[in-house]
Amino acid sequence: ILVLHPIFTECAYVLSKRLDMPMVTEIGDQKVFIVYGAHTQADKLLQKQTDDPYIKYIILNSESHKSMFMENKFYIKLMRQNVLIDYTRLNKDYLGDLSIVSPCQHWFDFPRYVDKPDKPKKTIDILFVGSKCDRRVAVYEKLKASFPLMNIVFNFEWDCQDHTKLNELLLQAKFVLNIPFYEHNILETHRINKALSLGCQVVTLFSGDREMDRLYKPYIHQTHDLVDFFLKKRVKKLRPYEELAKEMNNRISAYMLWYIGMLN
Repeated sequence: ILVLHPIFTECAYVLSKRLDMPMVTEIGDQKVFIVYGAHTQADKLLQKQTDDPYIKYIILNSESHKSMFMENKFYIKLMRQNVLIDYTRLNKDYLGDLSIVSPCQHWFDFPRYVDKPDKPKKTIDILFVGSKCDRRVAVYEKLKASFPLMNIVFNFEWDCQDHTKLNELLLQAKFVLNIPFYEHNILETHRINKALSLGCQVVTLFSGDREMDRLYKPYIHQTHDLVDFFLKKRVKKLRPYEELAKEMNNRISAYMLWYIGMLN
């Protein structure tokens, strides 16, 4: 399992244990690689494949069809000539127009967090971590204006790519926001699952995928307006991440693992 960006380290670790496969950060002697973060080094992966045509990749895509990486000619070529497994059905039509087919779906699973006596206190009322855009800044400003006494933290600095540092921040948060970067509102399950695995409550905008919204409904708070959610405080009892992981692994990962086994 090849990890090309540190943000995927924990997901790759869980998958490596499930498949009993080594986890690497560089291409070695193996010929088949399951790749996290392929979009970040698509040109290098293609060159490796040109140098050794026996190398094959199973690309676990993490990018929305609105992402700039979906316009990268190297990434498009890489997806076309290898097996692609996507994380959302909302990419299906776009990829289909590019003659790229995702035969199944993958899911971002994380290690289970175990409570410790010395765990940090939850001093952050509302937390968001991710890239900066006008939409996210607008939500931050509205929240700060509406709740001046709450500790609201929006981290746009990309200084939490190391999972240990991000874990420390998330453990201090009561609520974590999922604010999609793009207007089409793909459910950004990497962010959501990560926060849930560390015991945070997640508040998200409804996505464009009704089936995924339905599956996640018992585990997260869904709203059409993030500020309105906190004004009305419609907090419900949520089911734990362990149950979500079991459900999603049965629904999604089981077929993906079977499919990968067939390829190998």
